[in-house]
Amino acid sequence: MFILLLLLWFVFNGRFTLEVLLVGLAVSFAVYVFICVFMGYSPGKDLKFFSHFLKAIRYLFTLVAEIFKANFAVIRYIYDPRIEIEPVMIWFRHDFKDRDHNVILANSITLTPGTITVETNDDCLLVHSLDKDLIKDIDKSVFIKQLDAIEKPLKRKRKAGR
Repeated sequence: MFILLLLLWFVFNGRFTLEVLLVGLAVSFAVYVFICVFMGYSPGKDLKFFSHFLKAIRYLFTLVAEIFKANFAVIRYIYDPRIEIEPVMIWFRHDFKDRDHNVILANSITLTPGTITVETNDDCLLVHSLDKDLIKDIDKSVFIKQLDAIEKPLKRKRKAGR
């Protein structure tokens, strides 16, 4: 948050000089201390946000890569007459406690060509796939692994709080 406040200071000043830097450091520090004291913010929240932000960026790059891979797979199904397409719908369980991760997973599956999430329950998804090979091992997909890595610190924190 402190760095974000300092960057905002530079944007509002429109220039970068030693004077602007020193005043910006002082003002940003004062605002940061105010936020920490009166609004319940802490440096630990900064670290947690940064950690989750990096994992979210990694997830976004993985999603884009999986979309490209699925595009080429679907193109192969469309243009290769020797391949018999076998559509399939399956239910599969996942272990997410956070509803947001359930929604992110469902949307990621829907964004990936050849698959669509038809229905979601608390810990289950009903997924339709253009072909059974596109949905093979969906319960061990890279999406689930990365979302689980994001959620693991949250799970540990919940268990410690009990």
